[in-house]
Amino acid sequence: SIRQVKEKDGTTNPSIYKAIYLFARKKAAINALFAVINASASYVGPYLITDFVNFLTEKESRGVKSGYLLSLGFLCAKMVETIAQRQWIFGARQLGLRLRAALISHIYKKGLHLSSRSRQSHSGGEIMNYMSVDVQRITDFVWYVNVIWMLPIQISLAVFILHTNLGLGSLAALAATLAVMTLNIPLTKIQKRYQTKIMDAKDNRMKATSEILKNMRTLKLQSWDSEFFKRIESLRSVEYGWLLKSLRQAAFSAFIFWGSPTFISVITFWTCMFLGIELTAGRVLSAFATFRMLQDPIFSLPDLLNVMAQGKVSVDRIASFLKKEEIQHDVIEYVSKEKTEFDVVIERGRFSWDPETTIPTLDEIELKVKRGMKVAICGSVGSGKTSILSGILGEIYKQSGNVKISGTKAYVPQSAWILTGNIRDNITFGKEFDEDKYEKTVEACALKKDFELFSGGDLTEIGERGINMSGGQKQRIQIARAVYQDADIYLFDDPFSAVDAHTGTHLFKECLMGILKEKTILFVTHQVEFLPAADLILVNDA
Repeated sequence: SIRQVKEKDGTTNPSIYKAIYLFARKKAAINALFAVINASASYVGPYLITDFVNFLTEKESRGVKSGYLLSLGFLCAKMVETIAQRQWIFGARQLGLRLRAALISHIYKKGLHLSSRSRQSHSGGEIMNYMSVDVQRITDFVWYVNVIWMLPIQISLAVFILHTNLGLGSLAALAATLAVMTLNIPLTKIQKRYQTKIMDAKDNRMKATSEILKNMRTLKLQSWDSEFFKRIESLRSVEYGWLLKSLRQAAFSAFIFWGSPTFISVITFWTCMFLGIELTAGRVLSAFATFRMLQDPIFSLPDLLNVMAQGKVSVDRIASFLKKEEIQHDVIEYVSKEKTEFDVVIERGRFSWDPETTIPTLDEIELKVKRGMKVAICGSVGSGKTSILSGILGEIYKQSGNVKISGTKAYVPQSAWILTGNIRDNITFGKEFDEDKYEKTVEACALKKDFELFSGGDLTEIGERGINMSGGQKQRIQIARAVYQDADIYLFDDPFSAVDAHTGTHLFKECLMGILKEKTILFVTHQVEFLPAADLILVNDA
């Protein structure tokens, strides 16, 4: 839906409100129809009560047939009400689940395409908050949206029934009902402000908690755990304070609205007594039944306004996230292998991590790598070695120049990324298991001895973020993952930094110069002993 809005409006930042409307309008319209039928049928009972009481008092003169017809009317109205209610409730749940899946999918895809600058302002904890808390609040609104169509019908029918039975007394009931509902306006504004504060406090707590959990080993080694525990407690106390204020305000709203039916009844009957309107048994019972039916719109209105306030805040937060800057999608030009002998070409490349700066990270880069070449990239720390690989991947902002790639790419970053699961799944990474290819990959990446040490071999479960693996093991697993993908171009960012000299030599000879000897490889390294084997050496000078 967001893509459709983007194409239709010709804008890079489509309205999420319009996208949600286009996504949900058909199903929401069907749900609204059932909700209106449900609201209308629910007032048939209170409307017929007066006639039913009159029939009981005048049973001999009116005959049994009219009693049967009244009973049939009660039964049919209740059946229609129940069936319609089940349908709109089921439809609302179904639509909520579909909208939830769509929003989570868009947030996830957006997270994959965020630029480096956008990633700095959104931690993993914040993005998880969008997927869990904010999306849930939007789906809650889908449930309550049908109350918007039901409220005017319920109030109109209630006033009609009261006017039929009590005459001008119904105006007092309407005035009392509107007065109670008007109290929602200031209460909703306060609740909206509280919800904004709660979500900000929750984001700060989740961000701090996520960072602490990622660096728990360092905190334990330095005995900083108690200090950071106090920080988490202070952030939690701020969130607790706003939650307490929100709940107090909700309790005050509940007190007012639970007492509202009694208040409306007293006002209405006092008005009838003042105007001299006769209160018969049938009229009083019908009025009480109508007041009972009025409880639903009165009770649901504060919840509706509260959910609307929460939903508005959550939609704005998600909309703000979805409008964040992305990596450039047209930065790389892909060329077929038949049209060129070069796998990687950079012409007059000008790259920068900050798109707004006038001083680029890399300037006037000229690079042509033929198919099958081995290119070593070396230089001092911070000289831009990783930035060259990022330019080939399209992860860094390209200010000018051309980047042409011929073939598929596989990238091995400096810090190992490990998927929770077993070792084999981390290496195959969704590809079909080929035993011969797998064994060659494991042997080339020096993982055979490691598998012998593990009780489950390559089926050993890896803890979250590879917590039960050493740095060298995690590095070799991600190298094996890249090798198993059988790409055309391999980008290694200092692959030997986490392994010892002997293992590094084995990886270079058996992996880079062995199993990948036919592939195009660009590798960043500080080990000068590997440079003579390279076909081209790039030296970055900071």
